[in-house]
Amino acid sequence: MRFPESISRQEYDQITQRSLRLFLSVDIVNSTALKQEYREKGQSWLAIAHSFYTKFPSMLASALDPNPRFFVSSPEVNPWKAIGDELVFVARIEDMDELPRLLDAFRSVSNRWNREYEESEVVVKAAAWLAGFPVANSVIPGDAPNRFDFTGSAIDIGFRLCRFSSPRRFVVSTELAYVLSTLESELADDLRYLGRKSLKGVLRGRGYSVFWIDMFAEPDCPTFAKVDLLEEKNHRRSAEVDQARRNPRVSPGVDCFHRR
Repeated sequence: MRFPESISRQEYDQITQRSLRLFLSVDIVNSTALKQEYREKGQSWLAIAHSFYTKFPSMLASALDPNPRFFVSSPEVNPWKAIGDELVFVARIEDMDELPRLLDAFRSVSNRWNREYEESEVVVKAAAWLAGFPVANSVIPGDAPNRFDFTGSAIDIGFRLCRFSSPRRFVVSTELAYVLSTLESELADDLRYLGRKSLKGVLRGRGYSVFWIDMFAEPDCPTFAKVDLLEEKNHRRSAEVDQARRNPRVSPGVDCFHRR
């Protein structure tokens, strides 16, 4: 993207308007290792990359078409940028009630991709965060109308959060976790707490509370989720038995984030 040396007053007014935007990231898991494996097998990674860059946005657009399951009217979700094997989308939020629907759609599309590409091991992970403008974050005009770049502290935090995501953990910023809980969204029941993690350049090294949406809580999830859930169930049961033996009066619980 090229950036203009000067902008009109109208463009300035447009980029300095107060706004709230949702950023949605999807990234291929272990893509570097997968590329090497494909080369060793004499297979082309280009077909996978082309499918990811073209098919995933189409799947998302289809999921966001107005229909009874997701939206009466669909917010506009646009591709922002591609960074290697990561795609980032952005949506301008006019109504906070749109957020749970957007996140639910993104979770469903990510799970659908993982079901279809599970055999080839080209699975994805997701993350999402909010950014408010123009305070602390800025909109930068690009080389075409309605084409923008974004910068600021919330953008930095969002990208740093992505490293905690996995095919199961749909990592969300603390603001998103708060909104889901406040709206009493069904997604709030699928929120989990990973703990306080240090993010480079954020909060001067103090821990940032990391929350995630359980991708496997959706009924229509990838096949490999069943194995992971079974292992987790067995592990939890073993931990509960060990704890009960050590302290029979204590009933063990699970550390997670739930709406009360």
